[in-house]
Amino acid sequence: MRKRYDRNFKVSGQKDARGQLYIFAGVPLDESIEVTPVDKDLSVPGFLVDDCYLVKRVSGTRVMHLEAELRWHSGIPRDMARYIQALDLKLELPVESVLVLLTSVGAPDPVPSTHEIRRGDGFNAHIRFAVRKLWEIEAAEVLELGRPSLLPWVALMKSTDREMRQCGQLVADDSGLAVQFFTLGKLNPRYTEEELLGLLGRRAMLLKDSILEQSPYLQAFMNKARVQGIEQGIERGLEQGLEQGLEQGRKNLLDVLLKLVDLRFNRVPVPARVKRADLEELKGLVDQLFAAPDKAAARKILSGK
Repeated sequence: MRKRYDRNFKVSGQKDARGQLYIFAGVPLDESIEVTPVDKDLSVPGFLVDDCYLVKRVSGTRVMHLEAELRWHSGIPRDMARYIQALDLKLELPVESVLVLLTSVGAPDPVPSTHEIRRGDGFNAHIRFAVRKLWEIEAAEVLELGRPSLLPWVALMKSTDREMRQCGQLVADDSGLAVQFFTLGKLNPRYTEEELLGLLGRRAMLLKDSILEQSPYLQAFMNKARVQGIEQGIERGLEQGLEQGLEQGRKNLLDVLLKLVDLRFNRVPVPARVKRADLEELKGLVDQLFAAPDKAAARKILSGK
């Protein structure tokens, strides 16, 4: 899944795990049910899941895993099976896994929800997971719930124009939620960018490249940069990027990437190919690097493997 949308899913889970589990996995908003996030770096050896929680009920504890995909591809069932196997191996608890499809692009009817694993004559596993199609979830359900962190997802849910306007008004005063709503809304073929900005009641320039400026991941980097004494340089770079156009913005974003690599990964080499990348590719790389757990992962991202 493209990382900027993947990050939206993870951020909303961090803000409101209970709400996300309720909407996407049907876990009741019951105070008797305890929900504890699982450390994603430890839960699955070799790769990361999107959202994973221990859900404790009177009937027992189980693992609830949510995995978001921007669009359908044929490798999803295999990937879901690998996640479930790894979670089972690590935690030794029942696993309920939910695939959340953000858009209907390429989705077959019905969407496969099983995968068969065979390893010769000695091992055979039939893996099942649930499927939630975001475009089939009623927006009214989220609007009535009153949980702000879930509101940006209305942009891709089954909604009326009135519900979209209502949602735009509700998120407009929160820059983080507004950016999420705008970013996700660009995947909705019913609305142009200008129409989305109209729903938010903001001029286009106020949100241009704001996915970078207001991202919680960039803010975390800026906080670290402040300690290193480079905050003003990065802020000037971003401001100049807005004023001087895409090419200058690309150069300034590359500067952010280089500083990020320097601070987080002790100067992992940045290939010449990355330095020539366009603005959109650099945005994706920066987003991936913020989520990278270690130097090995950063090297892999920068090498394009």
